[in-house]
Amino acid sequence: MKTSLVITIFNEESTLDSLLKSLKRQIVSPDEIIIVDGGSTDSSLAILSQWKKDVFFAHRLSVGEKKGNRSVGRNTGIQNAKHDWIAITDAVCIPDPNWLQELLLQQKQKNADVVAGYAYGVAQTPFEKAVLPYVLVMPDKVNPDDFLPATRSMLIKKTVWEKLGGFDESLSHNEDYAFAQKIKTENIFRSFTQKAQVGWFPRKNLFSFASMIYRFAYGDAEAGILRPKVLFLFT
Repeated sequence: MKTSLVITIFNEESTLDSLLKSLKRQIVSPDEIIIVDGGSTDSSLAILSQWKKDVFFAHRLSVGEKKGNRSVGRNTGIQNAKHDWIAITDAVCIPDPNWLQELLLQQKQKNADVVAGYAYGVAQTPFEKAVLPYVLVMPDKVNPDDFLPATRSMLIKKTVWEKLGGFDESLSHNEDYAFAQKIKTENIFRSFTQKAQVGWFPRKNLFSFASMIYRFAYGDAEAGILRPKVLFLFT
């Protein structure tokens, strides 16, 4: 089953090398990798240009630019994808070597239209460890029957993305949560595997953490979503 991996970036020079190294280590490689840049002003594009010279990425990686939010970038990438199955992760994530393999295996076993993977925290300081339970689902709290897909780790059939109208381009923050709610509301058959894991880097200080929570709360308000956890944290 051929897959297209879609990733959006914006000023990701600090994480791109780690991300691309992890993609090269995948046990099952994506057949194409589409990276959509939202208008980076740092060295992100120069880094990608260097990686394009690598034999693994030379005929697999395409880089495009589409100014706009992440929804715009994701929709652009998926629209241009060659294959029927779309894998998605974020630029600040590091997929485990078996990440894509496990997503595809779960899809095959369950015949699901959407497969949700799992994100765990890569924490290096006490503060980073402390904020993880507020932004990620801890392993002991996972409910496979109610776990919603997020763009940190997911696989979706392109026709399902089309049916749902893509990611809402009016949303600049919690667009993937709003998209997941659409999947749930439309009763799209979804499945979850905790084996398809990506590492996620938490915010490093109180100011950046507070900014993220504000963005979550603002995004929920934009989408007309009420999540008690986000409201509590924002308060």
